[in-house]
Amino acid sequence: MSLSLQQPASQPRQQAIPASYGFHPIPTSVIHTVAHEFGHVLGMYHEHQRDDRDHYVRYQCEKLEGYDQAKKDVEAKGQHTIEEVCASVSLGYEYNFPSAPQFSTQRYFDDLGGIYVTKGGEYDWHSIMHYTSDAFHNDRLSRDPPNVPLFRWVNGDPDFQPPPVDHTPTADEAKLIGWNEQETTDDLYSHIQTLYPW
Repeated sequence: MSLSLQQPASQPRQQAIPASYGFHPIPTSVIHTVAHEFGHVLGMYHEHQRDDRDHYVRYQCEKLEGYDQAKKDVEAKGQHTIEEVCASVSLGYEYNFPSAPQFSTQRYFDDLGGIYVTKGGEYDWHSIMHYTSDAFHNDRLSRDPPNVPLFRWVNGDPDFQPPPVDHTPTADEAKLIGWNEQETTDDLYSHIQTLYPW
């Protein structure tokens, strides 16, 4: 189930949703992208940004578009590490590396006051709010689990302990997440009803 941003009704805020067309220029992806962005409008957050996501998927920042330049900029400035930039929403934008914040598990919305993030239910890599494996992918790399920003663990579950970061996953351990695997489920409808109980 997707994460949600919630705020008291006494503190209304405007919702700004940036739309990215950097995915796949095919009709199916357009439908998924629009549904995904409407999910944000309804208050949903990215599934792959849950704090327990490492039990289900692996995020590989070095496979993102813009990583090489961001690493050079970070090293030139000498104030942060690339690992800090890959994990931080604010540092990702500070170093002009806007794809990294899309994968951060950092709860930066908490600082806005009155907004809190909830996660409900089991991790759902089928969620329309979950990025595909090649979202923001560095096009110079092949599209297989060792070379994409995000892939799912075949045996992922709450008790799964992922291998060390330097472990190269095999086809038996890791699978790509594609558009055709994302769907709108009854869980999504019940989650929206939780946010909007009318």
